[in-house]
Amino acid sequence: MVLLFTATLSWMVLGERFGRWQLLGMTIVLAGVATIGAQALRDAASGVGWGHLLFVAAGALWSIFTVAARAWRVDALVATAIVSVLSLVYLPVYFAMSGLRLLSAPLSAVVVQGVFQGLLTGVVALLLFMRAVALLGAGPAALFVAVVPGMGAILAAAVLGEALTTSALLGTGLVTLGILLAVGRGVVGPGRAAAAAGQSGGIVPGSQPPAPRKPSRT
Repeated sequence: MVLLFTATLSWMVLGERFGRWQLLGMTIVLAGVATIGAQALRDAASGVGWGHLLFVAAGALWSIFTVAARAWRVDALVATAIVSVLSLVYLPVYFAMSGLRLLSAPLSAVVVQGVFQGLLTGVVALLLFMRAVALLGAGPAALFVAVVPGMGAILAAAVLGEALTTSALLGTGLVTLGILLAVGRGVVGPGRAAAAAGQSGGIVPGSQPPAPRKPSRT
């Protein structure tokens, strides 16, 4: 869902154009995601609940954030800092609704979740994703979000002992193939090498580098 929303918005708002390899790759990725969620889709066929609608809304909001960050050319570190600071606004709402139930959980569980959700997911993963948006563009970067369902199924089997279905393996393979086609063969963003060089020189990808200074006469 994120891939579909982001690709559409990046085309409408940013004017991004996708080559045939990118379009083919995105189609294969969507097919892979559908394959992974085949069982869930069959279970949901009897009726759409609030949970499904919330997932769609979350995907739409994440796509808007991705495209907006690309349109405004926000630096990856700055975007991560903004999200982290603004997320503090939610704390009073959480404590008002849930009280101090968090303190009733074991301290070890709180610390583990704090490091994983707060640091790795909230900071490191977001920073890497924003960097990918700067280098690849909003649409191609959203391709990698499609890896989450397959990797989640594989990790659930390895860590939690859950059964790894054939649809999960097949879907993960399709997603990987689609990403390789879209990113490996398509023309993405402003160019990886140029963008990397621009970032190392303090230049936002896609922007004009500063004019060289004229030597002063002494």
